[in-house]
Amino acid sequence: MKSMNFAFIVLLVLTASATALPGAGEYSMSDIIVRNLPAKKQNGSAWDPFGGAPDVLVAIYIDYGDEVEHYSSTSEKENSGSSAIWSRTESFFVSAGEANREDVELLIKVWDIDSRNGNDFIDSGKISFSDLETGEVELELNYGTVITFELEGPFTYDEGVCEG
Repeated sequence: MKSMNFAFIVLLVLTASATALPGAGEYSMSDIIVRNLPAKKQNGSAWDPFGGAPDVLVAIYIDYGDEVEHYSSTSEKENSGSSAIWSRTESFFVSAGEANREDVELLIKVWDIDSRNGNDFIDSGKISFSDLETGEVELELNYGTVITFELEGPFTYDEGVCEG
């Protein structure tokens, strides 16, 4: 009986854990949350005139090593403070042979969008496709900003019907 309980617990843990990218297709990122946004720019000045909080946008890229391709961006969240949440789904495409390559990475950049003075870089980070898993993903970016999202896929399209 003890061995059956142990086997059940192991099966439950394996079932609940995320799995590596299974292959080619479109992947969706939903429930995107950005936390620990810095209160000021890296040079110490305020994000916006009169001390306003950053107007945050998240941009999603694929870094192939010799080329970076922009796939998607969230909408801008005005005066977001130290965190921002998006419910809209963003997506990117993984072609055959890229899902487990260590040199192909998901690149995320966080920006403060300014209509008058140009956009300000906030933070960025990468995760290799070989390390990326479906399910909930949490990634600490280079300067301490944390991004969390739900990754699903791959979705493939056969004669206009989405399968996934």
